[in-house]
Amino acid sequence: MAVASSSAPRILVLGGTGAVGGGVVERARELGFAVTAAGRSALPASHVRERLLDLGVPYAGVDLVGAQAESQLAALLAHHDLVVLACEPWSEAEAGRSDAVASVVRFYDLARSIGFDVAANRARAERGESQRRIVRIGSSVAELPHALIDGSTHGHPEDWVSQDALDALANEDPYCAIPYFRAKSELARAASEASHRGVDLVTALPTYVISWWGDRGREEPLAQALRAAKRTGLVPSVPVNALPADVAATGILLAGLVGRSGERYQLCGVETDTHALHALSLRHLGLHPRRLPVPRRELEDELRLLSGRRRTSPWLDLWLLPWDLWRRSLLRDHGVAAWHLAVMLEGSDRRGDKVRTLRWAFRRDSERAELRYPEETEIRSRLEIAARRKMEWLETLGLPVDGASRRSASASV
Repeated sequence: MAVASSSAPRILVLGGTGAVGGGVVERARELGFAVTAAGRSALPASHVRERLLDLGVPYAGVDLVGAQAESQLAALLAHHDLVVLACEPWSEAEAGRSDAVASVVRFYDLARSIGFDVAANRARAERGESQRRIVRIGSSVAELPHALIDGSTHGHPEDWVSQDALDALANEDPYCAIPYFRAKSELARAASEASHRGVDLVTALPTYVISWWGDRGREEPLAQALRAAKRTGLVPSVPVNALPADVAATGILLAGLVGRSGERYQLCGVETDTHALHALSLRHLGLHPRRLPVPRRELEDELRLLSGRRRTSPWLDLWLLPWDLWRRSLLRDHGVAAWHLAVMLEGSDRRGDKVRTLRWAFRRDSERAELRYPEETEIRSRLEIAARRKMEWLETLGLPVDGASRRSASASV
Protein backbone atom coordinates (compact mmCIF):
# COMPACT_ATOMS: atom_id res chain seq x y z
CA MET A 1 0.00 0.00 0.00
CA ALA A 2 1.75 3.15 -1.16
CA VAL A 3 1.31 6.19 1.05
CA ALA A 4 2.19 9.63 -0.22
CA SER A 5 4.66 11.39 2.07
CA SER A 6 2.84 14.70 1.73
CA SER A 7 -0.46 13.44 3.11
CA ALA A 8 -0.68 10.96 5.96
CA PRO A 9 -3.71 8.67 6.23
CA ARG A 10 -6.39 9.51 8.77
CA ILE A 11 -6.67 6.63 11.22
CA LEU A 12 -9.75 5.24 12.96
CA VAL A 13 -9.16 2.76 15.80
CA LEU A 14 -12.24 0.66 16.60
CA GLY A 15 -11.58 -0.56 20.13
CA GLY A 16 -9.41 2.48 20.74
CA THR A 17 -9.80 2.34 24.52
CA GLY A 18 -8.69 -1.30 24.80
CA ALA A 19 -5.31 -2.72 25.71
CA VAL A 20 -4.07 -3.07 22.13
CA GLY A 21 -6.19 -0.42 20.42
CA GLY A 22 -5.26 2.22 22.96
CA GLY A 23 -1.60 1.56 22.31
CA VAL A 24 -2.19 2.08 18.59
CA VAL A 25 -3.95 5.40 19.29
CA GLU A 26 -1.06 6.64 21.41
CA ARG A 27 1.68 5.53 19.01
CA ALA A 28 -0.09 6.91 15.93
CA ARG A 29 -0.59 10.24 17.66
CA GLU A 30 3.10 10.38 18.61
CA LEU A 31 3.94 9.94 14.93
CA GLY A 32 1.73 12.87 13.96
CA PHE A 33 -1.22 11.03 12.45
CA ALA A 34 -4.77 12.34 12.74
CA VAL A 35 -6.44 9.68 14.92
CA THR A 36 -9.98 8.97 16.12
CA ALA A 37 -10.61 6.43 18.89
CA ALA A 38 -13.92 4.56 18.95
CA GLY A 39 -15.41 2.20 21.53
CA ARG A 40 -18.72 0.62 22.36
CA SER A 41 -19.27 2.79 25.45
CA ALA A 42 -20.63 6.29 25.16
CA LEU A 43 -18.16 7.34 27.85
CA PRO A 44 -14.96 5.37 28.46
CA ALA A 45 -13.38 4.89 31.88
CA SER A 46 -12.12 8.10 33.41
CA HIS A 47 -8.40 7.30 33.19
CA VAL A 48 -8.77 6.38 29.50
CA ARG A 49 -10.81 9.49 28.79
CA GLU A 50 -8.21 11.70 30.43
CA ARG A 51 -5.43 10.11 28.41
CA LEU A 52 -7.33 10.65 25.15
CA LEU A 53 -7.81 14.31 26.10
CA ASP A 54 -4.10 14.64 26.85
CA LEU A 55 -3.30 13.27 23.40
CA GLY A 56 -5.88 15.47 21.71
CA VAL A 57 -7.68 12.44 20.25
CA PRO A 58 -11.44 12.64 19.57
CA TYR A 59 -13.61 9.78 20.76
CA ALA A 60 -16.73 8.22 19.21
CA GLY A 61 -19.04 5.79 20.98
CA VAL A 62 -20.16 3.18 18.47
CA ASP A 63 -21.10 -0.48 18.89
CA LEU A 64 -19.86 -2.65 16.03
CA VAL A 65 -22.30 -5.42 16.95
CA GLY A 66 -25.42 -3.23 17.01
CA ALA A 67 -27.19 -3.01 13.64
CA GLN A 68 -28.46 0.44 14.62
CA ALA A 69 -24.88 1.68 14.56
CA GLU A 70 -24.44 1.09 10.81
CA SER A 71 -25.10 4.70 9.79
CA GLN A 72 -22.71 5.98 12.46
CA LEU A 73 -20.06 3.47 11.38
CA ALA A 74 -20.51 4.49 7.76
CA ALA A 75 -19.98 8.16 8.63
CA LEU A 76 -16.80 7.32 10.56
CA LEU A 77 -15.44 5.13 7.77
CA ALA A 78 -16.10 7.82 5.18
CA HIS A 79 -13.79 10.23 7.01
CA HIS A 80 -10.83 7.89 7.57
CA ASP A 81 -8.33 6.05 5.39
CA LEU A 82 -6.83 3.39 7.67
CA VAL A 83 -9.17 1.54 10.02
CA VAL A 84 -7.68 -0.54 12.83
CA LEU A 85 -10.16 -3.23 13.87
CA ALA A 86 -9.12 -3.85 17.48
CA CYS A 87 -12.53 -4.76 18.89
CA GLU A 88 -13.03 -8.37 17.83
CA PRO A 89 -14.33 -10.52 20.71
CA TRP A 90 -11.54 -11.64 23.05
CA SER A 91 -13.17 -12.88 26.26
CA GLU A 92 -14.93 -16.23 26.48
CA ALA A 93 -18.27 -14.53 27.19
CA GLU A 94 -18.02 -12.27 24.14
CA ALA A 95 -16.70 -15.03 21.89
CA GLY A 96 -19.77 -17.12 22.71
CA ARG A 97 -22.20 -14.50 21.35
CA SER A 98 -24.04 -15.81 18.33
CA ASP A 99 -23.89 -12.44 16.55
CA ALA A 100 -20.18 -11.76 17.15
CA VAL A 101 -18.93 -13.07 13.81
CA ALA A 102 -21.95 -11.91 11.82
CA SER A 103 -21.45 -8.34 13.00
CA VAL A 104 -17.84 -8.32 11.75
CA VAL A 105 -18.95 -9.74 8.39
CA ARG A 106 -21.50 -6.91 8.09
CA PHE A 107 -18.74 -4.44 8.92
CA TYR A 108 -16.54 -5.75 6.08
CA ASP A 109 -19.43 -5.46 3.62
CA LEU A 110 -20.13 -1.91 4.79
CA ALA A 111 -16.46 -0.95 4.46
CA ARG A 112 -16.27 -2.33 0.93
CA SER A 113 -19.37 -0.37 -0.11
CA ILE A 114 -17.64 2.82 1.11
CA GLY A 115 -14.46 2.16 -0.85
CA PHE A 116 -12.17 -0.03 1.30
CA ASP A 117 -11.62 -2.12 -1.79
CA VAL A 118 -8.49 -3.32 -3.61
CA ALA A 119 -9.75 -2.31 -7.07
CA ALA A 120 -10.85 1.12 -5.82
CA ASN A 121 -7.42 1.61 -4.24
CA ARG A 122 -5.67 0.90 -7.53
CA ALA A 123 -7.65 3.73 -9.09
CA ARG A 124 -6.85 6.02 -6.16
CA ALA A 125 -3.15 5.24 -6.47
CA GLU A 126 -3.20 6.28 -10.13
CA ARG A 127 -4.79 9.60 -9.12
CA GLY A 128 -2.33 10.10 -6.24
CA GLU A 129 -5.08 9.89 -3.63
CA SER A 130 -5.01 8.29 -0.19
CA GLN A 131 -5.93 4.63 -0.20
CA ARG A 132 -8.37 3.00 2.20
CA ARG A 133 -7.56 -0.14 4.13
CA ILE A 134 -8.51 -2.19 7.19
CA VAL A 135 -5.93 -3.79 9.48
CA ARG A 136 -7.47 -6.22 11.95
CA ILE A 137 -5.92 -7.51 15.15
CA GLY A 138 -6.07 -11.27 14.92
CA SER A 139 -5.13 -14.07 17.28
CA SER A 140 -1.93 -15.97 16.63
CA VAL A 141 -3.24 -19.10 18.33
CA ALA A 142 -6.16 -19.33 15.92
CA GLU A 143 -4.37 -18.19 12.79
CA LEU A 144 -0.83 -19.57 12.91
CA PRO A 145 0.06 -23.25 12.67
CA HIS A 146 0.55 -25.49 15.65
CA ALA A 147 3.14 -28.23 16.07
CA LEU A 148 0.41 -30.80 15.36
CA ILE A 149 -0.19 -29.41 11.85
CA ASP A 150 3.10 -27.66 11.09
CA GLY A 151 4.67 -29.85 8.46
CA SER A 152 6.84 -27.26 6.73
CA THR A 153 10.29 -26.02 7.65
CA HIS A 154 10.63 -22.98 5.39
CA GLY A 155 8.95 -19.69 4.61
CA HIS A 156 6.57 -17.70 6.80
CA PRO A 157 4.08 -20.07 8.44
CA GLU A 158 1.08 -17.75 8.28
CA ASP A 159 1.33 -17.76 4.48
CA TRP A 160 0.64 -21.44 4.02
CA VAL A 161 -1.41 -22.59 7.00
CA SER A 162 -4.83 -23.70 5.74
CA GLN A 163 -8.20 -23.27 7.40
CA ASP A 164 -8.82 -27.01 6.94
CA ALA A 165 -5.72 -27.72 9.03
CA LEU A 166 -6.94 -25.39 11.76
CA ASP A 167 -10.35 -27.07 11.71
CA ALA A 168 -8.65 -30.46 12.08
CA LEU A 169 -6.61 -29.13 14.97
CA ALA A 170 -9.78 -28.02 16.75
CA ASN A 171 -10.83 -31.67 16.87
CA GLU A 172 -7.55 -32.79 18.47
CA ASP A 173 -6.50 -30.02 20.85
CA PRO A 174 -8.69 -29.39 23.95
CA TYR A 175 -7.81 -25.71 23.84
CA CYS A 176 -9.24 -25.34 20.35
CA ALA A 177 -12.68 -26.47 21.51
CA ILE A 178 -13.31 -23.50 23.79
CA PRO A 179 -15.48 -20.60 22.55
CA TYR A 180 -12.54 -18.19 22.34
CA PHE A 181 -10.60 -20.30 19.84
CA ARG A 182 -13.68 -21.21 17.81
CA ALA A 183 -14.76 -17.57 17.53
CA LYS A 184 -11.26 -16.41 16.60
CA SER A 185 -11.00 -19.12 13.96
CA GLU A 186 -14.36 -18.06 12.51
CA LEU A 187 -13.27 -14.43 12.52
CA ALA A 188 -10.07 -15.41 10.70
CA ARG A 189 -12.16 -17.23 8.12
CA ALA A 190 -14.46 -14.20 7.78
CA ALA A 191 -11.45 -11.96 7.17
CA SER A 192 -10.09 -14.34 4.53
CA GLU A 193 -13.45 -14.46 2.75
CA ALA A 194 -13.76 -10.66 2.88
CA SER A 195 -10.33 -10.38 1.31
CA HIS A 196 -11.40 -12.73 -1.50
CA ARG A 197 -14.42 -10.48 -2.08
CA GLY A 198 -12.06 -7.58 -2.66
CA VAL A 199 -11.89 -5.86 0.73
CA ASP A 200 -8.43 -4.32 1.22
CA LEU A 201 -7.56 -6.06 4.46
CA VAL A 202 -4.44 -7.22 6.31
CA THR A 203 -4.07 -8.93 9.68
CA ALA A 204 -1.57 -8.22 12.45
CA LEU A 205 -0.97 -10.98 15.00
CA PRO A 206 0.42 -9.94 18.40
CA THR A 207 0.62 -12.47 21.23
CA TYR A 208 1.28 -11.36 24.82
CA VAL A 209 1.07 -7.57 24.95
CA ILE A 210 1.92 -5.65 28.12
CA SER A 211 -0.22 -2.55 27.82
CA TRP A 212 -0.93 0.38 30.10
CA TRP A 213 -4.17 1.00 28.21
CA GLY A 214 -7.45 -0.85 28.47
CA ASP A 215 -10.79 -0.49 30.18
CA ARG A 216 -11.06 -4.09 31.43
CA GLY A 217 -7.87 -4.39 33.42
CA ARG A 218 -9.26 -6.75 36.04
CA GLU A 219 -9.74 -9.38 33.33
CA GLU A 220 -6.26 -9.10 31.80
CA PRO A 221 -3.58 -11.79 32.28
CA LEU A 222 -1.32 -9.59 34.39
CA ALA A 223 -4.15 -8.82 36.79
CA GLN A 224 -4.87 -12.54 37.04
CA ALA A 225 -1.22 -13.18 37.87
CA LEU A 226 -1.34 -10.44 40.52
CA ARG A 227 -4.28 -12.15 42.22
CA ALA A 228 -2.63 -15.55 42.08
CA ALA A 229 0.64 -14.16 43.49
CA LYS A 230 -1.13 -12.44 46.39
CA ARG A 231 -3.09 -15.56 47.33
CA THR A 232 -0.56 -18.33 46.77
CA GLY A 233 2.86 -16.75 46.29
CA LEU A 234 3.07 -18.68 43.00
CA VAL A 235 2.59 -17.72 39.36
CA PRO A 236 2.41 -20.25 36.52
CA SER A 237 5.08 -19.89 33.86
CA VAL A 238 5.08 -20.92 30.19
CA PRO A 239 6.99 -19.76 27.09
CA VAL A 240 5.47 -16.76 25.36
CA ASN A 241 6.22 -14.19 22.66
CA ALA A 242 5.96 -10.91 24.61
CA LEU A 243 5.98 -7.32 23.42
CA PRO A 244 5.08 -3.95 24.97
CA ALA A 245 2.10 -1.98 23.69
CA ASP A 246 4.11 0.57 21.71
CA VAL A 247 6.01 -2.17 19.86
CA ALA A 248 2.76 -3.98 19.07
CA ALA A 249 1.29 -0.69 17.85
CA THR A 250 4.27 -0.07 15.58
CA GLY A 251 3.88 -3.49 13.98
CA ILE A 252 0.13 -2.99 13.54
CA LEU A 253 0.65 0.36 11.81
CA LEU A 254 3.39 -1.09 9.60
CA ALA A 255 1.20 -4.01 8.56
CA GLY A 256 -1.67 -1.66 7.77
CA LEU A 257 0.39 0.91 5.88
CA VAL A 258 2.73 -1.23 3.79
CA GLY A 259 1.62 -4.86 4.15
CA ARG A 260 0.19 -6.77 1.22
CA SER A 261 -3.58 -7.12 1.06
CA GLY A 262 -4.84 -10.47 2.32
CA GLU A 263 -1.70 -11.33 4.27
CA ARG A 264 -1.17 -12.01 7.99
CA TYR A 265 1.85 -10.67 9.86
CA GLN A 266 3.01 -12.04 13.19
CA LEU A 267 4.38 -9.32 15.47
CA CYS A 268 7.64 -10.50 16.96
CA GLY A 269 8.60 -9.69 20.51
CA VAL A 270 10.94 -11.36 22.97
CA GLU A 271 10.82 -15.11 23.44
CA THR A 272 10.58 -15.38 27.21
CA ASP A 273 8.40 -16.98 29.85
CA THR A 274 5.48 -15.46 31.68
CA HIS A 275 7.15 -15.60 35.08
CA ALA A 276 9.85 -13.20 33.85
CA LEU A 277 7.12 -10.79 32.71
CA HIS A 278 5.25 -11.05 35.98
CA ALA A 279 8.45 -10.54 37.97
CA LEU A 280 9.13 -7.31 36.06
CA SER A 281 5.74 -5.99 37.03
CA LEU A 282 5.05 -7.44 40.46
CA ARG A 283 8.36 -6.43 42.02
CA HIS A 284 7.16 -2.83 41.85
CA LEU A 285 4.47 -3.91 44.32
CA GLY A 286 6.92 -5.62 46.62
CA LEU A 287 5.79 -9.07 45.46
CA HIS A 288 8.29 -11.79 44.58
CA PRO A 289 6.23 -14.88 43.63
CA ARG A 290 7.88 -18.23 43.04
CA ARG A 291 7.88 -19.70 39.58
CA LEU A 292 5.65 -22.68 38.83
CA PRO A 293 6.68 -24.13 35.44
CA VAL A 294 3.69 -25.51 33.54
CA PRO A 295 4.32 -27.79 30.53
CA ARG A 296 2.00 -27.51 27.55
CA ARG A 297 0.44 -30.91 28.24
CA GLU A 298 -0.53 -29.77 31.73
CA LEU A 299 -1.98 -26.54 30.36
CA GLU A 300 -4.08 -28.49 27.89
CA ASP A 301 -5.37 -30.72 30.66
CA GLU A 302 -6.27 -27.74 32.82
CA LEU A 303 -8.10 -26.20 29.88
CA ARG A 304 -9.94 -29.48 29.48
CA LEU A 305 -11.05 -29.16 33.09
CA LEU A 306 -12.13 -25.54 32.73
CA SER A 307 -14.11 -26.27 29.56
CA GLY A 308 -15.81 -29.33 31.07
CA ARG A 309 -14.41 -31.82 28.54
CA ARG A 310 -13.89 -35.46 29.51
CA ARG A 311 -10.96 -37.80 29.02
CA THR A 312 -11.08 -40.60 26.50
CA SER A 313 -11.87 -43.15 29.25
CA PRO A 314 -15.00 -42.65 31.40
CA TRP A 315 -13.55 -45.03 34.01
CA LEU A 316 -10.47 -42.82 34.35
CA ASP A 317 -12.76 -39.80 34.68
CA LEU A 318 -14.65 -41.49 37.49
CA TRP A 319 -11.46 -42.60 39.27
CA LEU A 320 -9.93 -39.11 39.15
CA LEU A 321 -13.15 -37.19 39.80
CA PRO A 322 -12.18 -35.94 43.32
CA TRP A 323 -8.78 -34.80 41.99
CA ASP A 324 -10.39 -33.02 39.04
CA LEU A 325 -12.97 -31.28 41.23
CA TRP A 326 -10.23 -30.00 43.56
CA ARG A 327 -8.10 -28.76 40.66
CA ARG A 328 -11.04 -27.02 38.97
CA SER A 329 -11.96 -25.30 42.22
CA LEU A 330 -8.37 -24.17 42.73
CA LEU A 331 -8.10 -22.78 39.19
CA ARG A 332 -11.34 -20.84 39.45
CA ASP A 333 -10.71 -19.57 42.99
CA HIS A 334 -7.41 -18.06 42.01
CA GLY A 335 -8.68 -16.50 38.81
CA VAL A 336 -6.42 -18.54 36.58
CA ALA A 337 -9.10 -19.44 34.03
CA ALA A 338 -8.79 -16.25 31.99
CA TRP A 339 -5.01 -16.29 32.44
CA HIS A 340 -4.75 -19.64 30.72
CA LEU A 341 -6.62 -18.37 27.70
CA ALA A 342 -3.89 -15.79 27.21
CA VAL A 343 -0.76 -17.85 27.85
CA MET A 344 -1.66 -20.80 25.62
CA LEU A 345 -0.75 -18.70 22.62
CA GLU A 346 2.94 -18.97 22.00
CA GLY A 347 5.89 -21.29 21.95
CA SER A 348 9.18 -21.66 20.15
CA ASP A 349 7.48 -23.40 17.23
CA ARG A 350 5.38 -20.28 16.52
CA ARG A 351 8.10 -17.64 16.37
CA GLY A 352 8.22 -15.72 13.08
CA ASP A 353 9.98 -12.61 11.84
CA LYS A 354 7.91 -11.66 8.82
CA VAL A 355 6.99 -8.24 10.20
CA ARG A 356 10.67 -7.32 10.29
CA THR A 357 10.64 -7.16 6.49
CA LEU A 358 8.34 -4.11 6.69
CA ARG A 359 10.16 -0.79 6.73
CA TRP A 360 8.54 2.61 6.32
CA ALA A 361 9.37 6.27 7.09
CA PHE A 362 6.72 8.94 7.53
CA ARG A 363 7.60 12.48 6.47
CA ARG A 364 5.38 15.55 6.56
CA ASP A 365 6.57 19.11 5.87
CA SER A 366 9.86 19.68 7.68
CA GLU A 367 9.12 17.08 10.38
CA ARG A 368 10.20 13.48 10.13
CA ALA A 369 9.04 10.64 12.32
CA GLU A 370 10.33 7.17 11.61
CA LEU A 371 8.01 4.20 11.91
CA ARG A 372 10.46 1.36 12.49
CA TYR A 373 10.00 -2.06 14.02
CA PRO A 374 12.59 -2.38 16.84
CA GLU A 375 15.13 -5.12 17.31
CA GLU A 376 15.05 -7.59 20.21
CA THR A 377 17.44 -5.65 22.48
CA GLU A 378 15.27 -2.56 22.20
CA ILE A 379 12.12 -4.56 22.88
CA ARG A 380 13.68 -5.97 26.04
CA SER A 381 14.46 -2.51 27.40
CA ARG A 382 10.93 -1.33 26.65
CA LEU A 383 9.38 -4.27 28.50
CA GLU A 384 10.74 -2.91 31.80
CA ILE A 385 9.11 0.46 31.18
CA ALA A 386 5.88 -1.19 30.03
CA ALA A 387 5.67 -3.33 33.17
CA ARG A 388 6.11 -0.34 35.45
CA ARG A 389 3.49 1.69 33.58
CA LYS A 390 1.14 -1.27 33.74
CA MET A 391 1.32 -1.49 37.52
CA GLU A 392 0.71 2.25 37.85
CA TRP A 393 -2.31 1.86 35.62
CA LEU A 394 -3.71 -1.12 37.57
CA GLU A 395 -3.64 1.09 40.65
CA THR A 396 -6.03 3.50 38.95
CA LEU A 397 -8.49 0.61 38.56
CA GLY A 398 -8.58 0.07 42.30
CA LEU A 399 -6.64 -3.18 42.45
CA PRO A 400 -5.34 -3.54 46.02
CA VAL A 401 -1.80 -2.27 46.28
CA ASP A 402 0.34 -1.87 49.40
CA GLY A 403 1.58 1.70 49.05
CA ALA A 404 4.53 1.27 51.39
CA SER A 405 5.71 -1.89 49.63
CA ARG A 406 5.28 -0.24 46.28
CA ARG A 407 7.31 2.82 47.22
CA SER A 408 10.04 0.64 48.66
CA ALA A 409 10.17 -1.57 45.58
CA SER A 410 10.20 1.41 43.20
CA ALA A 411 13.02 3.04 45.13
CA SER A 412 15.13 -0.09 44.87
CA VAL A 413 14.80 -0.42 41.10
